Amino acid sequence: MPYVVRTADQAIHAGLGNSKIGVKWRFLDESGQGVSVSTYPQFTFNNPTTSVRQGLADDGWQMFLPLECSKTFRKLQVDGEAGYNLQRKRPDELWLGLVAAVHPLARVELLGELHSIGSRHFSENESVFDLGSRIKLTRLNTLLFAAGRSLPGSVAVRFFTYAGVQFTF
Repeated sequence: MPYVVRTADQAIHAGLGNSKIGVKWRFLDESGQGVSVSTYPQFTFNNPTTSVRQGLADDGWQMFLPLECSKTFRKLQVDGEAGYNLQRKRPDELWLGLVAAVHPLARVELLGELHSIGSRHFSENESVFDLGSRIKLTRLNTLLFAAGRSLPGSVAVRFFTYAGVQFTF
């Protein structure tokens, strides 16, 4: 559950973002088939706060249905992703992504990503490039960082950063 801070019109708004729950299922593994293929459906929903009114969270639920393929080439791992995002209060979306990752240290992963979200009719699109890192703190906790910007032709030009802690159960 993210804590979101947004500045607009010289005011600062902060509160809970949308919550997300999901599960990952890997049905092909690279060690046996030469490529990993998985899906990780995710359900996103609002928290009972004022975050939607403040513009910190999207209104309504979402159901993301992705397919992910992954292949390792020596120290470089490449992941491709395509997915469909059903939304209650907005038009559905198509998601496409490509990620390259290396492990310079056993507990550190560096990543570069190209990601695009478009309307299902391709009338609008938001494409971004970002660089990030995953740092394994413990067997169950990972520190996440990313920074990037939207690409020319996107609906909105913006710079973004992300920091978080992932809890794995």
